[in-house]
Amino acid sequence: ADRLHRSWVLCRERTATFSDPNRCGVNFFRDRNLVSVTGRLGYAWGPALLYAKGGYAWADTKHSFGFTGNNGDNGYTVGGGLEYMLTQNWSAKAEYAYLDFGTDTFNVGFGGATTPTGIKTEMQQVKLGLNYRFNGFGSTPVFAEPISSKY
Repeated sequence: ADRLHRSWVLCRERTATFSDPNRCGVNFFRDRNLVSVTGRLGYAWGPALLYAKGGYAWADTKHSFGFTGNNGDNGYTVGGGLEYMLTQNWSAKAEYAYLDFGTDTFNVGFGGATTPTGIKTEMQQVKLGLNYRFNGFGSTPVFAEPISSKY
């Protein structure tokens, strides 16, 4: 739930993304599923909210190029966006997120010798969304309330 203090909005968000990378062409190293838990801090004016976010991210990673393995990679995410209330319960948003899962290190062997090698896993996302808020009993989302300023 969003929390409002003057024009500042604070909330938490959980996101899960499920994909089938086999349909995307070359897929030697791929993130099949992504999960993030973030905090969001924004500034509201009227029905608009400009925000920054950051938190924990996890990727269900599969390796298949010269080495094998399936594991989950822990990392972090940062980003920001703009959300706009369309009605009491509906909003639209545009958001950018950067995700970093660190470096996976493995050994590559040629002719009896092995060399440690690493692959850095990072991702950038642009999201466009339409949200529905279950506010219960007709309450108004906090950043849709009129905001007055005194000078």
